[in-house]
Parts: sequence; structure tokens; C-alpha cells
Amino acid sequence: MEVNNFDFPTDITENTLLYSLFIQKPESIDIASSLSDAAGFSIQQKQIFTVGNHWYTKDSIALFLFPKIIDNGITFFKEDLINDYKAQNCGTATSLKLNKNGSFNLESLSKSGDNVIESIDGIWKYRQYPYLELQRKGSPYADYYFEIKRFKGADKVSEIDYMELVSLNTSSLPEGCSFLIGTRI
Repeated sequence: MEVNNFDFPTDITENTLLYSLFIQKPESIDIASSLSDAAGFSIQQKQIFTVGNHWYTKDSIALFLFPKIIDNGITFFKEDLINDYKAQNCGTATSLKLNKNGSFNLESLSKSGDNVIESIDGIWKYRQYPYLELQRKGSPYADYYFEIKRFKGADKVSEIDYMELVSLNTSSLPEGCSFLIGTRI
């Protein structure tokens, strides 16, 4: 088995099995489909050769499976977290940026009150819904834990989809601290 790190093809919207025409054991397609079904991921589509930036030309099969976790009727992926968030009730913390490469940047105002921005950098991990971990650079373990919450709201212009990262460890950030981003619908 070989794993790749290509982006998930955007034109796949349901559990899909891709395979090569040059597959040496055609029964492998049915076996992979049956195993996927047994694991709770029924295959809705079987397709030959290519989707997006994924090509299957040798003796190969690929499974594209969607997580069972649905929040507000919307499938949730790690990529959904990549964004710039604004702090809400976080004391001196002002913003949190989660980058595509897995790094993060947490900015806060200096505690001395001189409007100097201090920055904490490190890596972020999304291991299991609905939790997010932030690990400072050089730290052997996660320093910040957040619960991911999604909800809809509205203002005078339109509906807004919100994603909120609620701090779970009050030793690092004040109780009630969260980071918020909204997308107009």
C-alpha cells in the first residue's frame, strides 16, 4: 500500500473507488468495495483511471472515503480549519492563524500594555472531531486544546456560517476564550 499527500479531489463528492484498467486481479475491486462496506463506508461510485490530480495507470486501486461525522449537515475536513481567527474574550490574545502547512501563529498584545504584539508559533493537529491541538515550537506536547463548534448566524446583510474554536484549558487562556471566523452564505 502506498499513501499520497495530494489534495482530496474536489469533484469527488461521495465515497468513490478508483482503479486502473491494468489491474492484475480484477476481483480486487469487489474485495476493496466489500471491505469498505463492512467498515461502514459504502461505495457509491466506481470509476476508471483519473480524478483531479490522481492518476491510476498501473496495478492500483484508490478509495476516497468521506468521514461519517457530520456537523450541521456539512461534512468537515482538516482543510476547513485553515484560516485567520479573531479572538473573543481572550484577554491579551488577539488572533490565531492556522496555516495549510500545519503551523500556527497565536498573536497577543504585550502584557506591559505598550501595544507590542507578541507571537507564539508551533504546529496544529486535528486528530479527532471536534478537537484541535496546538503545540508550541519546542514543546514535547500540546499546549492548547480547543473544541470546534459550528453554527449559523445572521446580520443585516446575510446569513453567516461561523466556526468557533473554544479554549478547553483555562491555564493558558482565560475562561470563555474562543477564536471565531465567519463566512457569508
